[in-house]
Amino acid sequence: RIFWVAYASRICNGHASLFTMLVSIPRQKKRVPLQESAGLQIEIASTYIGPAEDCFGGPWELGPADVHFAKGLRPNILELLVVVPCQLDPARFVAALQRALQDFPCIAGRRARNGTSITAGPGVKFSALRVADDLLLGKPPADCLFDVPAFEADGTTEVFTLRVAVGLGGKSSSIGVCFDHAICDMSGTGLLLAHLSAHYAGDPLPVCPHHSREDQALIRKKQVIGSQRDAPSNSEEAGGKADHRISTWWKKVDGGCVCVEWNYTAEELQALKVRCQARSRHDAVFTDVLVLLHEAGCGPLHNISLSRDERSRVGLAASHFGNGAVFIQAKLPEIAETADAVAIAAALRAAVDADAPSGDEHSESARAAADVHFNTWWHALQHPLRFAPSADATQFAIGPGTLASAVGLCAMSGGKPTVTVLPGVAGGLVVSLLAPLKLGHALLKTLRLRAKEAKAASKTLSQSCTTGEAESSPGIEQQMSVGCAGYTATGMEVPPAGLETDNQKKCALLWLHGLGDSGSSWEAKLKKTPLLEKCRSLQLHLPTAKVQHVTVHQEPRNSWFDVCALPVDLTEPQDPEGLLETVQLIHNMLDELLCDGVLPEHIFLGGFSQGGAASILAGLTYRKRLGGIISISGWCVCRDELPVRVPDESRQVPVFFSCGRADPTIDFQLSKRSGDILTDILKDKVSVMHVQRNKHWAKGSEMDAAIQFILDRLPGKPAGE
Repeated sequence: RIFWVAYASRICNGHASLFTMLVSIPRQKKRVPLQESAGLQIEIASTYIGPAEDCFGGPWELGPADVHFAKGLRPNILELLVVVPCQLDPARFVAALQRALQDFPCIAGRRARNGTSITAGPGVKFSALRVADDLLLGKPPADCLFDVPAFEADGTTEVFTLRVAVGLGGKSSSIGVCFDHAICDMSGTGLLLAHLSAHYAGDPLPVCPHHSREDQALIRKKQVIGSQRDAPSNSEEAGGKADHRISTWWKKVDGGCVCVEWNYTAEELQALKVRCQARSRHDAVFTDVLVLLHEAGCGPLHNISLSRDERSRVGLAASHFGNGAVFIQAKLPEIAETADAVAIAAALRAAVDADAPSGDEHSESARAAADVHFNTWWHALQHPLRFAPSADATQFAIGPGTLASAVGLCAMSGGKPTVTVLPGVAGGLVVSLLAPLKLGHALLKTLRLRAKEAKAASKTLSQSCTTGEAESSPGIEQQMSVGCAGYTATGMEVPPAGLETDNQKKCALLWLHGLGDSGSSWEAKLKKTPLLEKCRSLQLHLPTAKVQHVTVHQEPRNSWFDVCALPVDLTEPQDPEGLLETVQLIHNMLDELLCDGVLPEHIFLGGFSQGGAASILAGLTYRKRLGGIISISGWCVCRDELPVRVPDESRQVPVFFSCGRADPTIDFQLSKRSGDILTDILKDKVSVMHVQRNKHWAKGSEMDAAIQFILDRLPGKPAGE
């Protein structure tokens, strides 16, 4: 049995509320026929839904990383539950699914046991229910919310199923997704859900998937350490011969395993980042989990393994549909009686940034059992889902089958904890930790103690403020540091001069450098402008692009995407290699700012040259309307598609676009065409400036105009004006 302990802590007005519950989760091994009841009504029975147009091909050969998950008699099925705060229309959902399947043909198929290819089938198994509202938000998710794939008479099994459940109260719905890990990792499923929601809501489609499986050979096979490599086979499928193996396998964890779940709010994540000096929210959460485990008596903690998306590192498209994640290992510093969170966060970041070792060295480390395994589904689920009016209210949960697999990993490692991170509500994160029962209860006790201390501290602060003992309340240092897939960021702090007034609200400028440059080089340039003097509350974020191959220079350089020739003109590819990855990275940086409490209308995104080009596309396709976009010597990429990719809300974003008439690096005809396209899309919201210069740089008049563009749109009027 798997036990579930759900735990939540919310600090609200100085009071902490806690709840726990303990239930058992059966491991479902085959499809169970649904029985209608007062709280469950079948609206659409399980049936195959095919694409709107016949796009079946196949067979689709699995890539090297996919084949790894195709081993064994039993498919590795993952389950994800998406809960949206609205009433989904099953008929409309089916129509959206039919359109989405045209870009995902291999999902509509079957895979044979031990098979290395997916054969064309009649479609995706789909069903729809109406259920009691409490089933949708239950912990753990109810079995009936998933349609577990089953083996057919011909020895094949479905590779993808969907089940929509609509709450009888009409206020919420869920989408239960089951997929064969041999098809793809969570990134592929997240991309399909994004396409589904775009078709459902009538929004512009996200990037189409990249289906070349052979490209996965770029991911070295030694880097793939499968969580299910030694998992037991289903006894029914093996004719009962696996019973002894299962018994031996489970003996490693006495008393069973427990799932402890807790969440971090956006405010708590920011506080953790500052306290741990972490570069990202994930680094901060992973560090905090390790500190909690140390305080709960789990140890010693020497090595941890964590999943890392390898696509961008080996040259695969960010939209590659298949398996692109690998496990890497991090060696932790010696943890004394009191854990050093800063040192732990630094060790985690060093492991993520480093190239994975190869050859015998990596082979040896791969065989070493990690003390804790971390897995995150957050990055894979960052495509906005538009099923409901508010994408921020979407909730995610792990299905019972996937929990069972996580317990298997925990058992195989002799009771080592397994941690999964999911997106939370309003920019938060949710942690699900699988551990032996004894450790789970010790962790729960540690969490309760922490909440008790937080409540006492809040009460003390409240009393001191009431009696006037505290002259000011402690605040969180506003510092931003973002990192992803080799990109780094520098946060430049603006020292405050006196107390800020009410009209000086938090705001931010995210500025992207040009090809071969770095974020830090713009610090001195921006300090010379009146921007910081007139708005002391402004945060500056100056990320640096990762080093990657640039065609025109025939060597690696800091670059947001590939550039084929100079000067950049109308013949340059509109969708260069690496562009979509950069757009997603920028969107993640903007999400981080939102989580730090900056309103979207108070965020300005801009850049020079290549950075300006990336800013235009990323800013106009972001899910929130920004305060403004600035491009100096940039250009419009994806020019033919841009008019249909910009949602209605983003057509109200102010844009400042400037270029040089004789710029030797960016052809003026390309600049002029880009300005015309922006004017057609944004009308009077865009300001186009042509300056007379014969160098590729930001002229003083351009910088002055850009700074004034920002100042005119800052929240409130800066102090002293």
